[in-house]
Amino acid sequence: MGNHSKREMLGAVGAGIAGLSASLYIAKLGIKTHIFEKRSGTEVDGVGIQLTPNALYSLAPLNVLDDLIAESFFPEKLIVSDAHLPGQLNSIQLKGEMEHKYGFPYLTSSRNLLHKILLKRANQESLIKISFNSKIISTKDENAVICKTDLGKNLSFKYVLVCNGITSKFTSHDSNIRLGFSDAKVLRTCLSGKDLPLGILKNINLWMGKSFHVVSYPVNNESDLNVVIVKKNRGPLGDKKKLENELLNPRLLSVRNQNLTYLLKGVTSWSVWPLYRTGIITRATQIYSRNSLYIGDAGHPLYPHLAQGAALALEDSHTLYKLLHRCRSDKLNISKVFQNFAELRIRRYQRMQVESRLNGYIFQQQGILRFIRNILVKNFGPKLMEKDWIYENRNISRI
Repeated sequence: MGNHSKREMLGAVGAGIAGLSASLYIAKLGIKTHIFEKRSGTEVDGVGIQLTPNALYSLAPLNVLDDLIAESFFPEKLIVSDAHLPGQLNSIQLKGEMEHKYGFPYLTSSRNLLHKILLKRANQESLIKISFNSKIISTKDENAVICKTDLGKNLSFKYVLVCNGITSKFTSHDSNIRLGFSDAKVLRTCLSGKDLPLGILKNINLWMGKSFHVVSYPVNNESDLNVVIVKKNRGPLGDKKKLENELLNPRLLSVRNQNLTYLLKGVTSWSVWPLYRTGIITRATQIYSRNSLYIGDAGHPLYPHLAQGAALALEDSHTLYKLLHRCRSDKLNISKVFQNFAELRIRRYQRMQVESRLNGYIFQQQGILRFIRNILVKNFGPKLMEKDWIYENRNISRI
């Protein structure tokens, strides 16, 4: 890209999956990035992570797949069940089938592992500088982007990537994507599942219940499981004990599925998280301003019911790289690239946001709608559960 791009300095707010992967991609173009992370080190929120073929497609150019695959798990199937009925409703094959159809497998892993691998690569890259314990509290986008730290220091960058997660304060200028608390809570735990049935140990499981649903999957080859419950609950976040008492006793949830009963009996404690409520993105200008671009959860908050949060962040980084690479010259107009990025990505964001909301609604149905849902899943499960539009890579490969 020439000497001009090597002198170009971008700031990035947040050293999570979005910030690290974007900086690694940008370094491939000879552009320097300075990342600011409010935390002190490598700890990250979350336990498990599902990495679908579209996520691995966007990770492959960063040369991290070998390290990731070595410590991750290849689930055999996605099994869908009703929490209040014995047996399963339907399943789709993941192992082998995903790679055959889309060119990359379907992995389950831990968020910490992916973050650790990306951070190691970033620390090896001379064009990336990471400042920990550096919290950016505001940005001002004029001819340059002024980032103000919590210590009162002003830092100036020509361009900034905002990638500091779903609770980013820098998206609050737009009421359409302002966060609020939903009427549900997310409870997570990680447990050793060595004594659990193979149907749990080797697969991704979704149990749909009345006003709740449960997802479990292995995160490595050591039988460690990530377990997540999303439950309607309007009480305060701090009312953890009441939630735990209910969830540690499957009878209080009217659970009749044997595998789910086994699973819940193995849990001794939960971590409680809020489930944020967000609006649907309606305009490209919600994703970028003249010299700033919002990527990852900072740009497109997503409910977790589609397992695409990390994948979208990785797609963002890959897409940005492709657009910058296509437009590279000594007179590279990064502001124009930011605009093109937002206009290209917005429809995919919208569809993901709508579909993830719809999944959460479907998973927790009661009464006649639950009965109809179960019939449809039992008779048309694979057609309903396979998501070609998500896993195909055409949205990036065509750039």
